Amino acid sequence: MRYFRDHAHAMRVIGHTFAGHQLREQPCQSWMVRHTSNDGTTESAYHFVVTWIPGRSLIVTGDLCEAVYTGVTHFAYLDATVRLVREASFDYLSSKSTHRREFDCSETARAMVAHAYSVARRYRDFDWFKEIIAWADLPLTNSEAPETCAEDRMNACRELLGSELLEHDFYDFEDAEIHTSWPAAAHWHYEALRTWANLMTREIVEAKRDAARAKAEAAP
Repeated sequence: MRYFRDHAHAMRVIGHTFAGHQLREQPCQSWMVRHTSNDGTTESAYHFVVTWIPGRSLIVTGDLCEAVYTGVTHFAYLDATVRLVREASFDYLSSKSTHRREFDCSETARAMVAHAYSVARRYRDFDWFKEIIAWADLPLTNSEAPETCAEDRMNACRELLGSELLEHDFYDFEDAEIHTSWPAAAHWHYEALRTWANLMTREIVEAKRDAARAKAEAAP
């Protein structure tokens, strides 16, 4: 993508790029996935639609918002797509989606506290506790060497674990390791795709069974 001076410049460049483009039908298939009551009249919330564009992408949309999965060679064939979704790990499939990992304050804080206790036990190094205690700025039991006081360490760590710091706040700690995690929507979309894949597997198996039966019946 190039930089545009203004909108008019963008329209000229993009218009030239798209000149000569022609319409061509792109085959795709979509499935609505939802729950209905026994009488078929009441639908639950969180219905979703899965769209498969052969060789290109798998899209989930609906009550769960939208996620697009691309860059997977298995998407060329429906059977392979279904099998991949059923077998792929959450991290792998999410890495192929429009989701992006986000800063995780809780996990970053937990990792800091765990590391502080680890180096203190193994090397008698209390520097990490010094930083956490200085940041917490709480009343101290041992004001001269609070990092050696179990109560002061525990109170400061509790304060850190209960905080809602932003990513840049952790840059005040020396050598703090920033941790990330997938957003909640990524988990919803992953489970939605697995639900779709399980249902599709049943349909594919039944279709193959029906085809085999029809072939056997047509045989002389």
